[in-house]
Amino acid sequence: MSPDWPRFLAVFAVLLVVVFVVGAVVSPPDPYTQLRAVGPGVVVALVVAYLVAIGGE
Repeated sequence: MSPDWPRFLAVFAVLLVVVFVVGAVVSPPDPYTQLRAVGPGVVVALVVAYLVAIGGE
C-alpha cells in the first residue's frame, strides 16, 4: 500500500477551503475567533484526507 500523496494534497486542499468558509460563516467577525474555530477543523481535515487518500485502500 503506497501513499497517494497527490490525492492526499488535493483532498486536503479542498477540505481546508471548506473549513475556512465554514469557520468564517459560523463564527463572529473577529479574526481571532475565526482562527480558533478553524484550528480543530484543520486537524479533522488532515485525518479525513488521510483516510480518503491513503487509508482507504
